[in-house]
This record gives sequence, C-alpha cells and structure tokens, in this order.
Amino acid sequence: MSRYRLSSPTTIANYLVAFSVAANASLVAPTLSLHLSQTYGIAAFWIGIFFIGKAASSIIASQLIARWSDRLADRRPLITASMFCGGISCLLFSWAETFKAMLIIACTVFGLAYISWAQLMAQVREFADEFLPPVQATLFNSITRACMAFAWVAGPPLGFLLMAQLGFKLQCQIVATSYFVTGAAIWVLMPKITPKPKINPIVAENVAIKSPRNWTLFGSICAFTLMFSTNASYQIALPLMIVEKLHASPEFAGLLMGTAALLEIPLMVAAGFLSSRLGLLTLIRIGAGASAIMYLGVWQATAVWQLFALQIFNAIFVGFMAGLGMTWFQNLLPGRIGVSSSYFANSNGLGEIVGYLIIAFVAQRVGYANMYGFNVLVALTALAILMVACKKNSGQAVSA
Repeated sequence: MSRYRLSSPTTIANYLVAFSVAANASLVAPTLSLHLSQTYGIAAFWIGIFFIGKAASSIIASQLIARWSDRLADRRPLITASMFCGGISCLLFSWAETFKAMLIIACTVFGLAYISWAQLMAQVREFADEFLPPVQATLFNSITRACMAFAWVAGPPLGFLLMAQLGFKLQCQIVATSYFVTGAAIWVLMPKITPKPKINPIVAENVAIKSPRNWTLFGSICAFTLMFSTNASYQIALPLMIVEKLHASPEFAGLLMGTAALLEIPLMVAAGFLSSRLGLLTLIRIGAGASAIMYLGVWQATAVWQLFALQIFNAIFVGFMAGLGMTWFQNLLPGRIGVSSSYFANSNGLGEIVGYLIIAFVAQRVGYANMYGFNVLVALTALAILMVACKKNSGQAVSA
C-alpha cells in the first residue's frame, strides 16, 4: 500500500534535494567556457577538449558504478560522495592558475560530481515505485525534474553575476560550499529505500539481447546522444556567439538559460499528465522537432530579443524529450533502475562529448553562429531515428 502522496513531507524532501543538486551545477557549469576563453585566451578547439575530458570521465565512472549501484542497500552514500567531489572540484578550480590544471581537474574529480544525477533519478524512481500510487509515479518523476529545471531559472544568471561581480575564484568557493551543504543534507532529507529483489543481471542481459526492445534501446541511445550533443554545443557557444555575432553582453546567456528553465517547469508537469494520453514516445518526438526549430531560429537571429522568443522551443525540447527521457529508459529495462538511469545519463554524457567535438571542429571552422545551422541537421537526424527505430509499444508503461 502507498505510504506517501505527491505533497507529503518526505516527497517534498525529494524535490528539495533534486533542486539543490541541479542548482550547484547551474551556478558554475555555464560560466566555464567564458572563464576559459577570457582567462587563458584559448581557442574553441581547446574549450571543446576541456568539456570532452569532463564528460568522458563522468561516463566512465557512471557506467562502472551503475551495475554495482543496483545491488546497494542504500544509494545515499554514493550521491553524497558525488556531491563532495563537486565541492572539491570547485575549490580546485578556484585555485587553478593554468589551463592545464583546469583540464586535469575536469578529467578527474569534477567528472565524478555528475554521478549524482543518474543515482538521484534512480533513487527517485525507486521511491516512486515503492511509496507512491502507480498513477502518480510518472507525474512525480516529472515534478522532480521540474524542480531541477527550476534550479536553472536563477542558477545561470546568478552564476554569471557572481563571476562578474566577485570573480571566478570566489564564485567557485561559494559553489563549493553549496556542494558540501547539499551532500550533508542528503542524509537528513532523503529517505532510505529498502531494496527489492533485483533481476539477475546476467539473465536480464540475455533477455535484453533477445528482446525486440533491444533495437528501441539502441535507437534511443543514438537519438538522445545526438539531441544532447546539440544542447551541449548550444549552451557552450551561446555566450560566445552573443558577443561574436550580436555584439551584446555575454550575461544575456544566463538570462536566456533562466528563461528556458522557467518555461520548462510547467511543460514538464504537463508532460506527466500528457504521457498517459499521448504516450512517452510521441512527446519525445515532439521535443526533438522543437529543438530543430529553435536551432534554425538561433542560426538566423539578428537580435537578442529573438533568442528570448525562441526559448519556448528550447523549453518544449527539455520539457518533453529530456524531461521524459529518464522514464522512457527506465521502462525499457524494468528491474534495472540504476543501469537504465545510467544509460540515459550516459547518453547525455556522450552527447556532451559529441557537442564539444562540434565546438572543437565545426565552430572552430565556421564560427559559433553558423554552428547552429549544423545543429539543425543533427536534430533532424535524431528525429528520424526516433521515428524509424523506436517503437511505441516499448517503454510506455507508467512504471517498470
């Protein structure tokens, strides 16, 4: 029998933790490309290499931990340790005096901070399956992701403001403190989930190989990787493109990210309701199409106000595709929440690597503005994969 509702104190604690985890990343990650460019004067290629190293380290660590995490009696120590890695990395960033030092930090301890995301969403899904009525599970997941999106409303603008007013060093030290506080709060706010018997991973692997869902899983990984690559390159290039093409302040990038996050919140909650009527895959496909429209608009934009108008399409992409993607992957591999969550998170990480390659090679050759024309083609390719390879009868259940 269900013990909690969407408005129970314990349920609200999950929302607060999700908000805090996302807020920490939103305060520092969007400002890194600008700091690297302004402080060290490096080209787009090396900015791409920096983020490739960070993403690669997070993918390797996340995949190695994924299978083991499904056997843990409690995920909270793992999430807490990841938060502490985030705090340590921010302190190291604040002390780094060379680009080489920044790169080493990004490729080691900073990448470990991103393990928390997949593990947090696995914890959230297990909490929903065990303690919430089945009809509320998908909605609860959507609300949790909306809380993470809400953190990005104020996070990027505040991050750029802290960087402009206090400097990068003090900004990182403030964020480091926030990481440590969040890690400690996880022990107090998050409930311990009593694990249920798991599917034998060897048996599960054989089932996955023989199942028609295998093609859907492979297609989903490819499509989500491509979509996340466009999103990663979009975020990194945005402040630089605003300066290069529109000759405006790079701080507008933070406001644009905050605007998109604000619009994402109601769309994520709406996606929780619409998914039971239209299906997860239909909404995910709509999100992919919306991103192609946005990149086309950014490519042709001639004024900052046009970028603000285009954020509705960015919000549809994140609210539908990224917002429901975790549930989609978890439903494809029932009983393997940690592994499926890591597949989704690593699609994000692989997408970041591809996105940083776009920065390193495409933006380096054609400029930050024209890079968005290339992103249109990538987004349309991802949409085609979702239309052809992914089947509607896979991963559609509300709960695993």
